[in-house]
Amino acid sequence: MLVYHLTPGFLRGGFIGVDIFFVISGFLITSLLLREKAKKGKIFLFNFWQRRARRLLPALALVVLVCSAIAFLVGGDTLVNLGPQIVGAATFSSNWIYIAHGGSYFTQDTPELFRNLWSLAVEEQFYIIWPLALILLLLLRKHRARIIIVALLGITSALLMALNYTSDLDPTRVYFGSDTHSFGLFIGAGLALILSPYHGNTASAHLSPTEIRTASPLLVWGMALLSGSVLIASAVWLQEEGGFTYEGGLLIVSLASAGLIWAAVNPVTSLGRMLDVAPLRYVGERSYGLYLWHWPLFVLINAMLQPRGTNPWIIGILTLILTVILAHLSYRFLEQPARRLGLRGSLRAALNSVSQSRMRFLTSTILATVFLAGIVGSTAAITVSSSTNSATANILRGEKVLKESGPTHKEGVPPKESPTPEGTAPSSSDAPGAPQHPQHPQQTTPPSIAKPNPLPPGTQITAIGDSVMLASAPELQSMFPGITIDATVSRGLDAGVSIAQTLAESGQLREVVVIGLGTNGPIKDSSLEELHSIAAGRLIILMTAYAPRQWIPGVNDALAAFTTRYNNVELGQWHNIIAAHTNTLAGDQIHPGQEGGELYAGAVRLALQKLVDRQESPPDNPFGIR
Repeated sequence: MLVYHLTPGFLRGGFIGVDIFFVISGFLITSLLLREKAKKGKIFLFNFWQRRARRLLPALALVVLVCSAIAFLVGGDTLVNLGPQIVGAATFSSNWIYIAHGGSYFTQDTPELFRNLWSLAVEEQFYIIWPLALILLLLLRKHRARIIIVALLGITSALLMALNYTSDLDPTRVYFGSDTHSFGLFIGAGLALILSPYHGNTASAHLSPTEIRTASPLLVWGMALLSGSVLIASAVWLQEEGGFTYEGGLLIVSLASAGLIWAAVNPVTSLGRMLDVAPLRYVGERSYGLYLWHWPLFVLINAMLQPRGTNPWIIGILTLILTVILAHLSYRFLEQPARRLGLRGSLRAALNSVSQSRMRFLTSTILATVFLAGIVGSTAAITVSSSTNSATANILRGEKVLKESGPTHKEGVPPKESPTPEGTAPSSSDAPGAPQHPQHPQQTTPPSIAKPNPLPPGTQITAIGDSVMLASAPELQSMFPGITIDATVSRGLDAGVSIAQTLAESGQLREVVVIGLGTNGPIKDSSLEELHSIAAGRLIILMTAYAPRQWIPGVNDALAAFTTRYNNVELGQWHNIIAAHTNTLAGDQIHPGQEGGELYAGAVRLALQKLVDRQESPPDNPFGIR
């Protein structure tokens, strides 16, 4: 999971780490409850919840306070919706708060500081309800009936995920929902019931080897190999935007995780001992701290270094180093004392440390100072936080301009024609980033270089795009008065092709078509061919994409390859131009502000100039348009 978060695009299916952990958690918690029932004759709910509080709350409070205080110093998009995030962390309801705010787990665009706490919320909601359900479940006399009920609960959750998943919508709702993403926890709990010796009033205090040793070593190793292969393949090939992931893929991951756990706890092989080596045990003991620290640190370091053009790998490595250090310190000086002595006991020990140990007193003083500074910094951060990030602000700026200039295209309704502006189109040399052509009267130069062909006015341009074009709309309208812009958030190429078809059929598609639709997902060559057919000889500009998303290189390669096939298609070099000016983008490193919008419009103009210059223009058509 750390690899997935810290190296975006490297391990595309690394998000399955959450599902593996869900199965492990369901198995361990249920095993502990069953052992308590077997040993003491009942499950002590208060003691169970108290142990969970000791295990989770101290480290969680430290991370939230420290990272919120740092966010106050960093500022910008790290403070967006910080108040609700802290409430979610404190009440273990982060997943539902993020769903309510419409955030997306799978985008790197101005991510929430504590977005990773969604899975902790799902687990804790399970830990509150499941012990109560297990007590009722154990009242059933038939052990098989208990297992069937748990299996049905897991199947129901998996079905809810599959049935509520929609390919054209962001999958965050089904991914974050406790109702749709608890099947891994139930699968782990079911495995614990299967392996438990508790069948009624007779039970032993621990899992009996005779209960587990029902398979041959060959079968156990075979299960381990099969389960491990499934998990590795899923980590490599499962896609966060793919339908199979939510329509059975994550269920298969959870079942494979259960298979690997079964093989590891089975005493007929040495697999369990192999997985208990010192390095893995060290990571396992500190896994909670690693989970808590890595994401907010990644967000903060990104906010500080990404606008300066720092290599993403350097950001990921730096985040990993700091995560390991802080997780180790938290485990050693906070989590272990709290688990051993309890919250009040740890506080009493800290107060008594004045006369007992200088080192212990120094440690307690540092921790108290960190918590106090965190409380002050977090309060300040909440005070100055906002509900709108810089990307949203840039998009709203574009939406405002388009609303003032007239309605954009709605499905089945073509846009209104803009009035033809007075005067002529401005010279192409005025475009930001456009090559300048100094005049040398003594020198003879080709006409196409000395005097570029005039460009068509904005009244002959239709632009169809996503939120990047939407954020650049004010500058496009300024550079191309009368241009028609149809842009909205989260739009892909297929939707753009459909819009172009509607405009062409209604006679509203103009002589120059600008397409900016590569930000939100991979594109298909067939869609580009369909677009070219719809354009029917019109000039087409395909804008390259720039975003910290794994499909961007493939999108740009496909666009570049397509432009080589046709004389009336040109590449708008948005990626190459903005890569040197990322300071003009919002915090998500995708959506341009005013200066970035000027660069976007300039990239359109440069591409349009190339198109016009290479067209064979008859005398009665000075713009080189069919």
